[in-house]
Amino acid sequence: MRLIFCLTFLVSFKSLGVAFPGPKDFAVNGCRIFDAYQVERKVLPGERCIFLNNGDFIASNTGTIRYFTARDEIKWTVKGVFHHQLNLTTDKNRILAIGSVLGSLEQEEPKRYDQLLVIGMDGKVLQTMDMHTALVGVNTRFPPMHNPFKSEINVPFEGSHVNSFYEIPPLKKGVKVPSYAQPGNYIINSLALGVLFIDKDLKKILATWVSPYATRHNTHDAQITTEGKLIYFNNLSANSANGNYHSTIDEVDLMTKQRTLEIKSNPGVYFYSRNCGGVQVLNDDLIMFSHVIVGYYVYSRATKSIIYSGNAPFAVGERLVTAQQIKIMDLTEFLKNR
Repeated sequence: MRLIFCLTFLVSFKSLGVAFPGPKDFAVNGCRIFDAYQVERKVLPGERCIFLNNGDFIASNTGTIRYFTARDEIKWTVKGVFHHQLNLTTDKNRILAIGSVLGSLEQEEPKRYDQLLVIGMDGKVLQTMDMHTALVGVNTRFPPMHNPFKSEINVPFEGSHVNSFYEIPPLKKGVKVPSYAQPGNYIINSLALGVLFIDKDLKKILATWVSPYATRHNTHDAQITTEGKLIYFNNLSANSANGNYHSTIDEVDLMTKQRTLEIKSNPGVYFYSRNCGGVQVLNDDLIMFSHVIVGYYVYSRATKSIIYSGNAPFAVGERLVTAQQIKIMDLTEFLKNR
């Protein structure tokens, strides 16, 4: 019965694209593609992947972003210290990446800061924003956190921790949003700092919003829906009192700053993901979200309940790893052209 239910949900999407972190040499776990039966169809090199209909794909690991042709030839390489996500703009003509730089904010000791990159499909870096310069004058501060990339940038601490980077998509007709959340602008999420809205030229932070529904803004994967709502994975709910830690998926109306949807387990402590977490709005009804140990869930607005849950399968004896992004997508053309 569970398999039948899985098919009724996933068959129209054809394949489940799952990006698993791997080591710096593009080996081991890689980017994995599972079909609607949860059978592994493809394993590709990289920690994060973008799949194109012509069979090409773009993959990043800690040290590089690479464009692979359908024949697995490397077309171009961009070097850096990359992490968390690799996304396309809404027109699918530009790549959004999160990198790292060494910098100082207002005379402090040097730290690792995030760098936002917009890259053309030809591998040329079109725009960048370094967070240690962008945050000057912004009324938000980052608490001391250990640098997770010390082997690449040899300083003990980091000054920002961006975990998602999206372009704001076109909105449905009649939807109103604040001026800073207009289509074409960018939205990023950083632990502790909050959700930051950035102009389309990647020059200026237009607004910040720290979630009152999360503890120390411990959140992931913030994005704007076509309904103009802010949706994100809330790792540590502000209601996590007395050690009863739990996570939620929050949707917020930017015009009122009020939460319009909270997806949670009952009781809340049944669902908790301290690190990682992703959200994907599938259509007007269904929302898919995933947690740190590659479990994924589908919530229905119509029934106000989680209607499906599953886990990405592993080979026998394979070590369990975490995932930043689990996405459902139609990869029919991509697989046909490989």
